[in-house]
Amino acid sequence: MFGGMIIIWIIIIGGIVWLIKYINERDGLVNNKRESRPSALDILQERYARGEISREEYEEHKQTLVH
Repeated sequence: MFGGMIIIWIIIIGGIVWLIKYINERDGLVNNKRESRPSALDILQERYARGEISREEYEEHKQTLVH
């Protein structure tokens, strides 16, 4: 009788631990997708590096983004 109760509690606690880990991993995947998007400053630097905008345009846009 006592051994059966221990097994039930182990299963319940294990299920709770698994549920918490599952939720944390799922939220981590969602957050990583958001963070993987380049920032506006990154895009601006890429455009300048490719020669799509001049240095003056780069500096103007950079000042706008930084402030």
